[in-house]
Amino acid sequence: MGQRILAADDDAVMREVYLYVLNDIDYEVTVVRDGREALATLRVRTPDLILLDIRMPNVSGWEVLEAIRTTPAWKDIPVVMVSALPEPPSEDVDASRRYDCYVTKKKTGADLIELVEQALAGRLPTMLDAPPNSSPPS
Repeated sequence: MGQRILAADDDAVMREVYLYVLNDIDYEVTVVRDGREALATLRVRTPDLILLDIRMPNVSGWEVLEAIRTTPAWKDIPVVMVSALPEPPSEDVDASRRYDCYVTKKKTGADLIELVEQALAGRLPTMLDAPPNSSPPS
């Protein structure tokens, strides 16, 4: 198996997309339904990349991100925030300085593969799929 990816999303379709697309190209993908499961999984095995939905039950993606960035063993894992929202809510500006990239859920299979490859290579832009007049978080 290849590099390990943890994908946390409460949307069953997104979990299936992650498994179908990424397992097919030899990544070891673990999918979980919420932030609580994401944190439990992190305690057992450290992934090479985390795809993290923002709005999840029990523990939000922002709360998981905070735990990741304040835990020495996890703080350097690349985190891609994934959301149906076109850009992060303005009240989450501080959190935006802590993730590696923000993308919307409209990525296709090929786009998802490219995103994962860029993330694992350390070559991610801060924000993808930004509305035309928005700028990435500073």
